[in-house]
Amino acid sequence: MNADGTGQRLLVSGRSWGPAWSPDGRKIAFLSDETSGVSVIAAEGGQQVNISSGALTGRDALVDAASWSPDGKRLAFATLETKVSTTPADEGSATYSYTYNGVNLYFFNSRRFHIVDADGRHPRTLANTVVTRGSTALSYGPAWSPDGIRIAFVSAERGFPQIHTMKPDGSDRVQLTSQGSNYDPVWSPDGRRIAFISDREGERHVFAMNADGSGELSVTGSGEWDGPTWSPDGRRIAYASKRGELWRLYSVNADGTGERQLTQGW
Repeated sequence: MNADGTGQRLLVSGRSWGPAWSPDGRKIAFLSDETSGVSVIAAEGGQQVNISSGALTGRDALVDAASWSPDGKRLAFATLETKVSTTPADEGSATYSYTYNGVNLYFFNSRRFHIVDADGRHPRTLANTVVTRGSTALSYGPAWSPDGIRIAFVSAERGFPQIHTMKPDGSDRVQLTSQGSNYDPVWSPDGRRIAFISDREGERHVFAMNADGSGELSVTGSGEWDGPTWSPDGRRIAYASKRGELWRLYSVNADGTGERQLTQGW
């Protein structure tokens, strides 16, 4: 549709969500119930292509929204896979558990990160991480850096969810955060900083740090925060905040100064 909401056109039927424009604006990646994975379609409509099927062959997994590489040639996405055990010795390491008809069931969730060509060819698994018991991470990425050299993602395999980066071939994995639970990494337009959500101060706050993990800085005050995004010039960060009973949109300088309220609340 147009930016003013007019000219709406149905591109796909059935339930679909998580749309992401390709860098050149010619294609849209999205999640679809029809394909049970990541699909790509031309921006003007047409045949949708399931680009995640090769990566998921032989596995039953839920798929997260995809992220385009800056050159539009590849997509990265995460999957959530669950295995079930009835062995009592597995209780301590299970993501969660419950009893059904007198049988104790232990569930193990894991995230796999994949990369695939925009036409679905050459699928590759980059990393496999577990989801710990009581994990508060809401988003596991992945997110491409603007120069395409690294991918940011969230891993909880060593306890609380932490932000990591790696090269697109899965090598040179680096953990950037270590305090509390951290998630929703978003690269600044120049790729030099990353904004993210952290609960290390007791509430979910927006933080920013250098791309190597140094210089962590809380840019928000009291309240609950979500959904950070950078301005095109990289000088400000916009986010949603719940203060009292209402959510509102705000923006702030990247150093935490100059906060402005943008909406009246909902």
